[in-house]
Amino acid sequence: MDFIMPYYKKYLSMPPIAKHPTIYQWISICCGFLILITTLYAADGNFHINSAISYKLDKTYYIDANITYQFNDETLEALANGVALSIKVSTEIILQHPWWWNERIERKHFNYQIQYYALSEQYIIRNLQTKKESSYPDQKSAFNALGHIQKLPIIPAIRLQRDGKYLIKLHAALDIEALPYLLRPLAYISPDWQLESEWYSWHLK
Repeated sequence: MDFIMPYYKKYLSMPPIAKHPTIYQWISICCGFLILITTLYAADGNFHINSAISYKLDKTYYIDANITYQFNDETLEALANGVALSIKVSTEIILQHPWWWNERIERKHFNYQIQYYALSEQYIIRNLQTKKESSYPDQKSAFNALGHIQKLPIIPAIRLQRDGKYLIKLHAALDIEALPYLLRPLAYISPDWQLESEWYSWHLK
């Protein structure tokens, strides 16, 4: 907010007639705000699903995926201070109908967690489904491992129709509900904590 104050003081010192912009000035002001907002959001962290594939193995369909987790300064500071950040990876299976609405036949959530331990200077990644943990000496390798998803079970093959056409959807988001209780109110209203990917979709083959 500090960068706004000089302009506000200048506004207060202006003569009354100058405080009522013309239509062209309003357009310029709006364009300026749009540029500012775009710049701020471009600098924010975000999640991006780079690729994903599905395959059948032992009567179950699985997916492998690669996700880039770009955290912003706010979340990185929390991580550095020992706050565990949880990621919710969601999958949906959509049965596509040619003549009526599509039908979602399955939705699953898979939860992962990353936490930094200053004493050992290690990043710990937990798969909250399998309870497996792995440690990494630096942030880059930890984030890469967090985004490298393998053999995620999404649906038993027996639930799929032989001639059905299916769409698989994948999404990743920071799980605000898993944050420490005192941090959640801020996370709910702050854009810094609204980190998620776009839905990534492809056809099951």
